[in-house]
Amino acid sequence: GDLTYADGWSPRWETFGMMSEPLMSGVGTLSVVGNHEVSNGHYNGVDWMQRYPAPFRESGSPSAMYYSYNTGLVHVLGLNSYAPMDEHSPQYSFALQDLKNIDPVASPWVIVIFHAPWYSSNQEHYEETVVGQRALEGLFYEYGVDLVLSGHVHSYERTYPVYNSKVDWRGPIHICIGDGGNYGGPALPWREPQPEWSTFRE
Repeated sequence: GDLTYADGWSPRWETFGMMSEPLMSGVGTLSVVGNHEVSNGHYNGVDWMQRYPAPFRESGSPSAMYYSYNTGLVHVLGLNSYAPMDEHSPQYSFALQDLKNIDPVASPWVIVIFHAPWYSSNQEHYEETVVGQRALEGLFYEYGVDLVLSGHVHSYERTYPVYNSKVDWRGPIHICIGDGGNYGGPALPWREPQPEWSTFRE
């Protein structure tokens, strides 16, 4: 997410598209929405959906804001940090059915992507996504998610396998890779002491 920081200003999407065309015309990419596509500017992701369509229909999702697909030996589940995730929500129902239906022989690796991290020891956006974490973390653990990728916090942090804020070797590794491309510089400060689940941060 946060591809352009257009914040509701559509022409900035065109500028970003022209700048990134040499790369994106030869490399397949899929993304999920961030706060700068959804909330800032109040465009609710419309600019993103029209320019970077996701395979939501093919994956049985009722919304273009969350989807899944297989690539090689990997199953990827893309979710929306800014849509309801509670157990009564359409996004939760989709995630549950998707994780249940993964063929572990065809897709032994499961990666989940969403914008705002669940595990971050940076002061910036600290515990912003606790509600989504409470709703979905048990599903990720039960169905063997291997890796969770997120951004939003303008820093890099990698966890040990973690579940319920404790190192658990059956849990997924979480990687926050929000340090590339932002215009605000690195997010600081880090919270001290570094949590036991955090293996590296910069």
